[in-house]
Amino acid sequence: MLEKNIDWEKIVYNPIIFKPERIYRLFTGGLLMEKLFGFDNPQDDHFGEAWYASTVEAAYVNPNNTEKSKIKEGLSTVEFEGEIKIFRELIKEFPETLIGKLTLDEFGPTVPLLAKILDSAVRHVVQCHPATSFSRKYFNFPSGKDEAWVILETRNNIETFPHLYLGFKKGITKKSFAPILKEGNSKKLLNLLHKIPVTIGETYYVPAGTLHAFGAGIMAIEIQDPADFTFRAEKHCFGINLSEAQRYLGVGFENTLDAFSYQGFTKEELTNKYRFKPEIYLENNYVKQEILLSGKPKHSFGIIKLSFKERTKIELSDEFCIGIIIKGKGKIKTISQQTHILPGNGLFFPAALDELEVIPEGTLEMIICGIKGFPYIKIK
Repeated sequence: MLEKNIDWEKIVYNPIIFKPERIYRLFTGGLLMEKLFGFDNPQDDHFGEAWYASTVEAAYVNPNNTEKSKIKEGLSTVEFEGEIKIFRELIKEFPETLIGKLTLDEFGPTVPLLAKILDSAVRHVVQCHPATSFSRKYFNFPSGKDEAWVILETRNNIETFPHLYLGFKKGITKKSFAPILKEGNSKKLLNLLHKIPVTIGETYYVPAGTLHAFGAGIMAIEIQDPADFTFRAEKHCFGINLSEAQRYLGVGFENTLDAFSYQGFTKEELTNKYRFKPEIYLENNYVKQEILLSGKPKHSFGIIKLSFKERTKIELSDEFCIGIIIKGKGKIKTISQQTHILPGNGLFFPAALDELEVIPEGTLEMIICGIKGFPYIKIK
């Protein structure tokens, strides 16, 4: 049978729509996310993360998946005219059109961001992610992992208020932390961290090297640098005894100690530095535009929220951005295309796309991230 001769260039000048790529994780979650997606029978399982516009593979794959798939877990795919293409390969074919010249010159033909929905029924393992310098040295990988969480929803059936564990308290050093990491005792590790209550609408920025644990009963948008390396400080979590390979990722105990940042904070200092409230940038009868994270030079990326009440025209910058629909449905219209969008859809806005029109059915809310400093979207 002859393969179809697909002209993929037809789609790279318009928004690319992604369905959620569900990723296997050790923790359980997903019920709130499946409610957002409109599932008939939402429930928790081991697929409490959904990835969008991903050009990186998941580090921890589903052990129960026996299918020999050609598409590795974590990689987003694009469907067009009945054919499926790995998004990473599409970027390589049309790099400047999709990600823009500045991004291409700095990062090469890849998307230097990863957008997720994260929904956890349980507290995550106490962990940290490496900085870019560490990833390059030990993993031969170009990126570390700064991340940010935009709190979307919380559960009512958890034992205590929804919260995160974030950042060392004052007085902790590499020397004092070493025996605690070696022991991996959950209670001792949590005692080193600030317990921060969360409110829907807040954004938390988590720089690489920061010890943390995502809390139980929270659903968030997670925006991060595109890496999936996690150092797990606890020895036991989710009823599992974690191996040294799962905790130290093959680099050994001593080198793992260098992945942590030992800067300590009071709780007030930490929340002032890493917690952000929405800041209204523009509001009229048609749309509200809020800054959730300002982006460069202070942070690795920027995040905004757009809430549409009426049809609105948007002017885009000459760099890409990624969106996730968190409420409502409608259409996105360009000169050559009109596309329906639903809750849970992801959108990749190519650098070559200059403008578009959003046509909501009722109220439509969208989180958008980009690697430039704000603003990178203008309301016309």
